[in-house]
Amino acid sequence: MWNRWRQWTEAEGPLVGLAFFRIVLGFMLWRHAWAFVRKYADDGFYRAKFYVPYWDWYPLPSETAYLLVVALMMIAGFLIIIGYRTRWALVIALAAAGFHLFLNQYWYSNNRYFMLLSLLLLSVSPCGRELSLDAAKQKQKGWGPIWTFTLIRLQMTLIYLASATSKILDADWRSGRVLWDRRLDVAEWLSQMDRVPDILTALLSNRTFFNTLTALVLGTECFLTIGLWLPWTRRFAIWVGLIFHGYIEVGDRVLAFSYLSLGTYFLVISPHQQKRIFYYNPQDAHHRFWARWTQRLDWFDKIKLATHDSPTLRIQDTDGGWYQGWMAVCIAGAALILPYLIAYPITWLRFLGVGRVEPWTDSQGKTGGFQPLMGHSRARLVLIILLCGYVGFLWIITTVPSLHMGFDAAKFVDIPVMFLIFALTMAACPKPAMRI
Repeated sequence: MWNRWRQWTEAEGPLVGLAFFRIVLGFMLWRHAWAFVRKYADDGFYRAKFYVPYWDWYPLPSETAYLLVVALMMIAGFLIIIGYRTRWALVIALAAAGFHLFLNQYWYSNNRYFMLLSLLLLSVSPCGRELSLDAAKQKQKGWGPIWTFTLIRLQMTLIYLASATSKILDADWRSGRVLWDRRLDVAEWLSQMDRVPDILTALLSNRTFFNTLTALVLGTECFLTIGLWLPWTRRFAIWVGLIFHGYIEVGDRVLAFSYLSLGTYFLVISPHQQKRIFYYNPQDAHHRFWARWTQRLDWFDKIKLATHDSPTLRIQDTDGGWYQGWMAVCIAGAALILPYLIAYPITWLRFLGVGRVEPWTDSQGKTGGFQPLMGHSRARLVLIILLCGYVGFLWIITTVPSLHMGFDAAKFVDIPVMFLIFALTMAACPKPAMRI
């Protein structure tokens, strides 16, 4: 038993998933602190109004000290994102956020508890060895102990289990009453639209629909509790989790729970397993386009690029099957992070034989050869396009009356911000031209 424990603590692996979780956590810490900055700007110092401290002996800060604590949280969150002095930033963030949590009992939430626990686990992990300024400065390889992966995933599993159990034991949830009452918020939003589709009006007045939706929510949480751990259900569980947390975020805006939960999915992915081989013709501009973007978006080294002389894109999947054309592109996209949500369900058509071909070889009996994918980096162009798109998004949701009046605009700002952070990471840390 002791030897197994020692092997578990000493096991090492790639840390790219932990680095992405660190980025998500840094953003949520910054976003959490920014909410209290806005609250202070609107309502003033929290001690000027009603509050309930946890203990009489607990030190309460002055207004200046309180602002300093919030500022430390924001600065530490930014340093965690970029990975500068990562361990010190995590320790300072843990101390500041923990002190802030116990200033007022009304500020407690399970989301903040999960955030603090994640800060604690990352502060004793080597998460700064990948996708960080520390790693670039010290020229460290993204490899190290991975025991914190298991602890963070286990904590997320306990949250799913506790949430599902509490809903099942709650008579209001089991009966569908909770979601039935929440329909009023959706109805209020729809009332501000010029035209409301008849199907939405019918669904909001159908109690059976909300009972079915309740059963689906409970079943989803139970499935995620187990499905993320099993290799044969993991990919489907991740896809279900993306939709599930997206629905929660749009409907209830729980922020930390949604993004930290999705961040743990980076710890589920097994990186550096190039079991898929994507074949492209280097003489074809269309092929080079798909190969180049597959290379740039393959943050977890899931796909190996190879050249061939066929006019059709081909891929050899993990099951040994061969696929061509648009199905090959979708299978490659299902192994990447950004296009996964859309590409993965399309790949289910391959079980019907769509896009499948016989094992392919060229005229000389060879499958293909590996060679570097040449071409200069376009990280700056990608960054400019993303920034322009993000500014345009903010302009739309704040100026179009139907969107500005009907939505809580701040709720939908966080989604593109998260996308922007990952895209900036992609641009700042380009993948090698070719991995042989």
